[in-house]
Order: sequence, then structure tokens, then C-alpha cells
Amino acid sequence: MNNVLQSVLALVMLAVGCSKEQEDEGYEQFKAAVERGDPEALTELGMGWLERGDLPEAAHYFGEAAEQGHEKARVMIEHYNKNK
Repeated sequence: MNNVLQSVLALVMLAVGCSKEQEDEGYEQFKAAVERGDPEALTELGMGWLERGDLPEAAHYFGEAAEQGHEKARVMIEHYNKNK
């Protein structure tokens, strides 16, 4: 399974109301994707921090993803840098 697909699968498993075991599996897969530096997972983690109001932490993950060419992360980090 490629990294992007694994990241998306992990996010879906977390979002659809799975069993606790399935949620744990999804979390572990998402965590592994972040640790690998998967730009989609990093962007989603940044979005989570943004929703919680932690802009510096969100910017950190957006920056990591943007360095790998992730377009959404690039836009988010540009917006953050303009509004500091």
C-alpha cells in the first residue's frame, strides 16, 4: 500500500465511528504516516492543531508538508506567515 493511501485509510478509520480496536489501528497508521513524514498526514495534523487554535504547532506541520510540495500546506503556511 502506498504512503498516501495508507494515510487516507487511517484518517477514514478515525472519522467513521469504528470500533475502539479499529480506531486504535487507524491512529497507529496515521501516527506512522506522520513519523514517515507523509505530507498528507502532516497537513491533516496541522489542520487538527489549527482547529484547536494552536497556530504555531499547525504552522510547524504545514511547513514540513509544504517543504515536500504539498499545495494545501503551502497555502496554509503562506496565510500563517502573512498574519503573524
